[in-house]
Amino acid sequence: MKQDIQWWQIIAVCILIAGVILTVWSAQQQDQTMRNDLILKANIANSGISTAQVASLSGTVTDITSPEYRALKTQLEKIRASDPGIRFAYLMGQRTDGTIFFYADSESPESENYSPPGQEYPEASVVLRTLFSNGEKATEGPLSDRWGDWVSGFIPVVNPATGRVIAVYGMDINAQNWNTAIFKVSLPTLIATLLIVLLVLVSAFFQRRSNEHEQGLMLYSAQLSNEITERRRIEDEIRTINQELETRVRDRTKELAETVRNLQDENTERKRVEELIRLANRKLALMNEVSYQDIQNKITALRGFVNISQKSDNEEVRQEYYKKEENTLKTIHNLIKNTKDYQKLGVEKYQWVDMEMVVSRIKLPPDSGVSLSADLHGLFIYSDPQVSRVFELLVDNAVKHGKKTTRISISCRCTTEDITIVYEDDGVGISAGEKDRIFERVVSGEGKFGLFFVKELLNLSGITITETGDPGKGARFEIMVPKGAWRCLIDHHTPRQ
Repeated sequence: MKQDIQWWQIIAVCILIAGVILTVWSAQQQDQTMRNDLILKANIANSGISTAQVASLSGTVTDITSPEYRALKTQLEKIRASDPGIRFAYLMGQRTDGTIFFYADSESPESENYSPPGQEYPEASVVLRTLFSNGEKATEGPLSDRWGDWVSGFIPVVNPATGRVIAVYGMDINAQNWNTAIFKVSLPTLIATLLIVLLVLVSAFFQRRSNEHEQGLMLYSAQLSNEITERRRIEDEIRTINQELETRVRDRTKELAETVRNLQDENTERKRVEELIRLANRKLALMNEVSYQDIQNKITALRGFVNISQKSDNEEVRQEYYKKEENTLKTIHNLIKNTKDYQKLGVEKYQWVDMEMVVSRIKLPPDSGVSLSADLHGLFIYSDPQVSRVFELLVDNAVKHGKKTTRISISCRCTTEDITIVYEDDGVGISAGEKDRIFERVVSGEGKFGLFFVKELLNLSGITITETGDPGKGARFEIMVPKGAWRCLIDHHTPRQ
């Protein structure tokens, strides 16, 4: 593939160089044609100028009253008016000290560009000065003077009696118009060159993509073999996890039985112990269900996808089932991770949790387009430290499933007895038919952990959560913390309705 790329690059460079050379040649040819045309126009105009009238001029301001000067100036004005491309037409002379001056020009005396007879022209080039000695026609430019940038054509005015150059007739064309005319002639060649180079590069690109695709297929075949091996390893790990879970169930059952016996005389802790036992039993049942139902279902589906992808000869079908296999593996991973999170409930010691800090640590995806604001300053609640997961899951649920979510706010309001933390977003909200079931682990036939985990964790701390939003206008969760389980350093009190 590397040799092919170098070959196409060489072709593109050669075409580009050839196109540049052809473009430059075209520009030079057009420039020469235009110079020849300028000389021709100047020669035709010069043929109508009377050498006798020129010879009678003194090259000073006294020429203004001379009939010969007025006749020559009228003739120059007509020459300039006959061709819009000509900006200036003029006659120049040279004094004995070599100074170049104007005899007459085509500008009206009222024009700011008017040159009176005898006005010196110190900007005269070497080419212009040489004309007074060699008597040859010439063009020059683009050159700049006080009036602008010009391409000029010069024709010597020769006294037929003496053969001496007595003046030089000149025509000026705007350099910008001159260059524009050359560019218009060269443009088609330049465009054709660029199009050919583009065609070569596009061909090289598709050739490279074809080569990369072939290598990609070979690499994918190797990766597929590795993935099958990895899937088998995962199945072995799941079997091992099932065995470990069964062992943990037996060990945890013994621990809970001993805990019940030790805490029977401690009336203050009795309710919390009973809740821990109930939660532990739910953990055991849930872990068993996830192991033998959810994970096994996903493994069965995974085997079916692998079987279809291996037997199919259609690459698109295989790609589709490869993606399904990958998603299934991610689901299995999440089931195991969520089960581990659920196991941690009630394990850590309760503590006062700073709610403002909890919310400030939530990280939104950088491309989510969602803003998060909170008004929880000074609010602490006494709960399981994992209460931070409640707000992480609520925010994550809004970003992933809110569809049109752009704003999330978390605030609180107090009464004399309890405090309510209010979570609100502007997503699609919760439909009326799902409001009573969103905290169940199974919704619409699919295992869900997010809101189920939220309610379980809050209930463990004696905190309740309800969904009170309007469908289509966003979700709204009210989290009520009972008296004694919260404290606030600033006033968030709101009159009870």
